[in-house]
Amino acid sequence: MSDMRLHIVSANSYFYPDVMVTCSAQDHVSALLKSEPKLIVEVLSANTAAFDRSLKFTHYRSLPSLEEYVLIDLDTRSTDCYRKGFDGLWVLAHCCNALCVKRRTNPQVYRHDYKASDATCRYGLSATEFRAI
Repeated sequence: MSDMRLHIVSANSYFYPDVMVTCSAQDHVSALLKSEPKLIVEVLSANTAAFDRSLKFTHYRSLPSLEEYVLIDLDTRSTDCYRKGFDGLWVLAHCCNALCVKRRTNPQVYRHDYKASDATCRYGLSATEFRAI
């Protein structure tokens, strides 16, 4: 994914997120250029944390398709998960120590909150049915 970039038309800018998930047919046309992600994940470093939390997030919020923005801080072992509500407002949601992603046979990717102590996540999936990031 290192060569894959995200084009934000409204900012006339390109970004290289650590992880992004898209379900858009338009995004499947190009292997290296995406413009309609549903989920973006950034792993923070001392050099990028301020930019990832501020100006970059401002640009990302201009994407109508984006539903979640996840920031993973390896130094503090914490995760901030911003979710866009039905009203269009972004809310910092409570996240467990793991972001769980389940892949199905279709192109959609599902996200779930999971606690290591739970036998299943809140959507009823067992620990063997998803991959914890």
